Amino acid sequence: METTLAALARDLELAAAEAPVKCAALVAKGALNIKDEARKNAKASSGTHAAKYPSTITYGIDAGGLGAEIGPERRGQGNLGPILENGSVHNQPHRDLGRALDAEEPRFLAEAAKLAIPWA
Repeated sequence: METTLAALARDLELAAAEAPVKCAALVAKGALNIKDEARKNAKASSGTHAAKYPSTITYGIDAGGLGAEIGPERRGQGNLGPILENGSVHNQPHRDLGRALDAEEPRFLAEAAKLAIPWA
C-alpha cells in the first residue's frame, strides 16, 4: 500500500511533467482567442478606410510555447496598426488589440489557476 507522502510525490512528478504541455496549450488558445477578437473588433471599427487591416492581424507562438506575439503584420494596411490601435493627433485610438486582450485576460487567468491548483 502506497503511503500518502509517496502518492503526493508521484502526483507532483506527474504534474511537473504535464505542466509545460498544458501551459503551451493554454498560451496557444489564448493567443488564438485574442487574434480572433482583435480581428472582429478591427472589422467593426476600421470601416471602409482600412478594410484590409483586420486580415493582417496574426499571431505566433515562441519556440518554448509559453509566449505569443499578436498583432498586425508590417505589410499593406498592417502598417496602420500603431495609428489605429493608439490613435494620433487627429484620430481616437481604436484599441482593437487592447480590447481583445482585456476580454481574454480573465478567461486565461481562470484556466491558468486550474493548472496551478487542479483540485481547486
